[in-house]
Amino acid sequence: MTVHGEPRKHVVVHCDGPDAVSVIEIGIRATTNLVRSLGPDAAIDLVVIGPAVVYLVTGSGYDERVAELSTESGTAVQIIACRNSMQSAGVRSNELATGVRTTACGVAYLTERQWEGWAYLRL
Repeated sequence: MTVHGEPRKHVVVHCDGPDAVSVIEIGIRATTNLVRSLGPDAAIDLVVIGPAVVYLVTGSGYDERVAELSTESGTAVQIIACRNSMQSAGVRSNELATGVRTTACGVAYLTERQWEGWAYLRL
C-alpha cells in the first residue's frame, strides 16, 4: 500500500565486488526477486559500484535486462551507477543502457538512503 502515492517499502541494494559478472547477475536476480515479492508497494534502488558498471552499458549483454528492471510495471526500480566506478572503468554516461541513472559517489548514495530509513541489502 502506498502513502500519498509514495511507496511504503524502500530497499537499497548494494551491488559490488571483484567478480563483475557474478555481481551483476546476482544484483539483477535479487532485484527481480524483490520486485516480485514486494510488489507495487516498493521502491528499489540497485546501486552498482566497482567493475560491474561495465555491464550497465548498451550492448553489454545485460542492457535489456537492466532496461526491463527499470521499467518493471508497478514498482519503482532505479538502476544507479557510481560515476567514480564508471571513471575507473572507462565508462561514459552516454554509453549507459536505457533507464540507468548515475550518482557521483555510490557509497555516499547508499549512506544517504540508509539515513532516510531505507532497508539495506549488501550483495
